[in-house]
Amino acid sequence: MKKSKIVWIIIAVSLIILGAVVSTLSLARLNFDFSNLNTQKYVSNEHIVTEDFSNIKIDVDTSDIELVRSENNECMIVSIDTEKTKHIITVKNNTLFISLDDERKWYDYIGVFTMSPSLTIHLPKDSYDSLNIEADTSDITIPKDFIFGNVGIETDTGDVQMLSQVSATLDISSDTGDIKMQNINPQSITLETNTGDAQMQNINSQSITLETDTGKTYLTNVNCNYLSTSGGTGDISFKNVDAGTKFDITRSTGDVMFDRCDADELYITTDTGDIRGTLLTDKVFICKTDTGDIDVPKTTDGGKCEITTDTGDIIIKIGK
Repeated sequence: MKKSKIVWIIIAVSLIILGAVVSTLSLARLNFDFSNLNTQKYVSNEHIVTEDFSNIKIDVDTSDIELVRSENNECMIVSIDTEKTKHIITVKNNTLFISLDDERKWYDYIGVFTMSPSLTIHLPKDSYDSLNIEADTSDITIPKDFIFGNVGIETDTGDVQMLSQVSATLDISSDTGDIKMQNINPQSITLETNTGDAQMQNINSQSITLETDTGKTYLTNVNCNYLSTSGGTGDISFKNVDAGTKFDITRSTGDVMFDRCDADELYITTDTGDIRGTLLTDKVFICKTDTGDIDVPKTTDGGKCEITTDTGDIIIKIGK
């Protein structure tokens, strides 16, 4: 190796070591708090709402949202803002309105461990007529401390956790975010996802509509009078699900799995997905597949179970 090349290698290694030393010393001066490297400064603001309200409407883009029960029967909203974001809070016509005035440009999102604006809403009452949330990237957490009449939640990439009781309609939509609902009893549920996963556990409802695409869907301990799904490619797993009068399931390439489930009638259609599992009561099976295998009980009593798939297998057993 030429002497000049060795010299350049030594210089390059020395510069790398020097850079590492300078970076370490700089971080040490910041007590290794990487948030100090952000170009935006964040501040916590408290807003006290004195007016009474029965409805809540939130329209934000990026703010994470959490509802909590107030400890002093006072409505307080804690917001995390920047110098270019500000939460606007008003009460009008018995409705609490919350929006985000966001003046950030694209370059304001560049930084190390950048945060998002957030809202923590301390609510003084147990029961409210309605909750409506429209967001983009927000994560939304609704704990088990409340009862709402109607709930509508729409977000693009944020996750949604719904644990509060809903007496009438519950409509949740997320594009790539995950949706989880548990221990609730709405009259009707509509759940829509694209690539996000959906989980429903310990649910009682009159009707459930699932519009899921590529994400996986899991239902456990669910009782309803009617359950339907639209076409999609994600797998669906049903465990201890009683759909009352009818299962109406349509999928493209996703598998449909049953574990101790039942309904008076079942109508299941897939393209390449398998249909497998156990039902609790006898059915009259009407099954068709082009290239897949069919293995179902030869029962002649019970409600209709009509299953159609192109290349998927159909394997169903009866038993608890």
